[in-house]
Amino acid sequence: MVLGYNIVRLTDNSVPDTVLATLGVTVFFRRSDGNDQEIYFYNGNSTIQISDNNRDDTFYTFLENGNQIAWSYYDGTDYELFVFNGATIQLTNNTAYSDEFKGSSFNNIVYSAYDGTDYDLYLFNGANIIPITADDDNNERFLGVFGGTVAYSDYDGSDYELYLSSGGGAFRLTYDADYSFSFETIDENYVVWQSDAPDDNENDNELFVYNGAINQTIQLTNNNSSNDEFLDISNNYLIYSSFDGTDHELYLYNGLGSFPLTNNNNNEIYRAVLSNIIVWEGSDGNDEEIYIFNGTTTFPITSNDRNDDEFIALLDNGHVAYKSYDGNDLELFVFNGTSSLQLTNNDYNDNNFTKVYNNYLVWSDYEAPGRDYELYFYNGANVIRLTTNGDYSDDFKGISDNYVVWESNDGNDNELYLYNGAETIQLTRNDNNRDTFLGIDKNYVVWKSYDGNDDELYLYNGITTIRLTDDQINDYALEKMTDGNVLWRQEGELYLAQRQLLPIELAPQYGASNGDLIAAYSYNPEAFKQHYDNIGIFEGRSPDSFDELRYIASNPDLIGAFGLNGAAATQHYITNGYYENRSKTAFDPARYLNSYDDLLGAFGTNLSAATQHYITSGFSPEGRNPNLFPSDRYIASHPDLIQTFRYNLEAGSNHYLFSGRVENRQITFSPEAYLNANPDVNNAYGGDLTAATKHYIEFGFNENRRVA
Repeated sequence: MVLGYNIVRLTDNSVPDTVLATLGVTVFFRRSDGNDQEIYFYNGNSTIQISDNNRDDTFYTFLENGNQIAWSYYDGTDYELFVFNGATIQLTNNTAYSDEFKGSSFNNIVYSAYDGTDYDLYLFNGANIIPITADDDNNERFLGVFGGTVAYSDYDGSDYELYLSSGGGAFRLTYDADYSFSFETIDENYVVWQSDAPDDNENDNELFVYNGAINQTIQLTNNNSSNDEFLDISNNYLIYSSFDGTDHELYLYNGLGSFPLTNNNNNEIYRAVLSNIIVWEGSDGNDEEIYIFNGTTTFPITSNDRNDDEFIALLDNGHVAYKSYDGNDLELFVFNGTSSLQLTNNDYNDNNFTKVYNNYLVWSDYEAPGRDYELYFYNGANVIRLTTNGDYSDDFKGISDNYVVWESNDGNDNELYLYNGAETIQLTRNDNNRDTFLGIDKNYVVWKSYDGNDDELYLYNGITTIRLTDDQINDYALEKMTDGNVLWRQEGELYLAQRQLLPIELAPQYGASNGDLIAAYSYNPEAFKQHYDNIGIFEGRSPDSFDELRYIASNPDLIGAFGLNGAAATQHYITNGYYENRSKTAFDPARYLNSYDDLLGAFGTNLSAATQHYITSGFSPEGRNPNLFPSDRYIASHPDLIQTFRYNLEAGSNHYLFSGRVENRQITFSPEAYLNANPDVNNAYGGDLTAATKHYIEFGFNENRRVA
């Protein structure tokens, strides 16, 4: 048993198994059924065999957006095409051997299939099969798909032309009777290709774009150069290069029109585009600089007299990482849209590795002559030095968001370390130098480490280190880790460490069970869930110790307000009852049952049924007293119960209900007799029978006082 995880063995055979695709705890894999390789699906609860034949099935693709897998499958005659998206769907059913998957986009799959006459293109959109082409010439050629729109070519009797279709008819994009086009790409609104322009006697191809938003084809270039080039698309920004009569310039088509980004006598080097930001390298008339277009203006982000500026990356936040000369040597910089931040400042060219992840950078930098390389991290705003040892070079291992893992010497051997965005955590502590980093996904880190006998698999979850394996095996290989779910291979078999997550519908119960969470989050089910999934389960907290019906029964005004509406009662406790110090346990269902023989006969020991009866009938209209059974006198009547329960009336009620009745235990303690036998107690409590019983349980029994 591993705290917070279920360990699932997915395969158990002597034939190597293959992971096909994963999404969280969803795993598609191929394993032997004893005869051949079949495809299986683990859905988080059970393993389902989704193919069964006498041939090895061929995996095609996994569509993560739609949680679909597509494969070809031998049906006894030929290979047919299938999709699984919770149920197995057969896409083709014929006797041709060449049905073929062509492409996929989001939840859509395109394939060609024989219709009895020729091969046509079809689109499966996750629910329905849509014919894309329907003729008898067998000339269609798939080119690309975006969403539910398919680009393909077809012969028009003279040459191949470009078409678009989402089913229900085709839209022809090209009308070139002499020259075939060259397809470039299809995007959300654009289709881009090269083709000879109408009435163009230059015998060269020009760039065209079809803009689906305005249903118009635009010719982007018009020259006699055959080297026009489509470069990239992002957020309806289409970047291309074209010859202007002297050299090639960069151009932008933004959906409204096309205009040049550059205008000089030197060829530029395009680097990247993100949304409305475009980066390239080009000449300023003296040397090469790095330029940026920010959606409005073009300007250089470097300005020096050297040609060694180096573009590194366009980060996800639109910042540009690059290296440039600072007057002494190459340093690392980030341009944030307004100004450049110099990340390094030393006397050595920063030519060591630089790792880019989303908005973050990790790099190594030489500390000083005769010293070593240290690791540094840029978190999108500031530079953080990760390592501070002066005698050992550190080895970067992985980064995910603002979490960084590296290996460093602790003065004895190499250990693994994690920076979590706020502090550095040493993950391993041993003397064997056998820690092997396997993977990182956000705050989750997996590695294998020697336990004194063999290598075992370990997981750090952001709070604590969890040992996933305890066996005599060394050969662990990580297949995939997603949101803390770990899939690995061990001696050829597949295993999954699956997180135990709190269902969102139970999140309010978890919140109501923990006063500190109420104080921290108020009524926030998502915050409750996240706390349990990431913290509470590893602290050993119960996901549901709050009894909402008992809370209602303990507060008469809530009985009329909520009845049996437990969800409303839970929310009331979190938003009001907790702060009003309302009791959650004043009503004792066992005591209520013990008080009435008819309820014992009807409900037995069913505490939940007893609570519901009191709410719906016992309180009103029947007006029953839930505390007729003297739980205190029952405890006081039996020395073993006094020693076990002390003055815990609920424990006494439960004991009588579940055991005492069967044992035929009697209630023999008389508080009146106890007071008469102990005048000092009588004087202290003034004849209070309840106080007298409590005194005996807490003090009198141990003082060997007379009870009669």
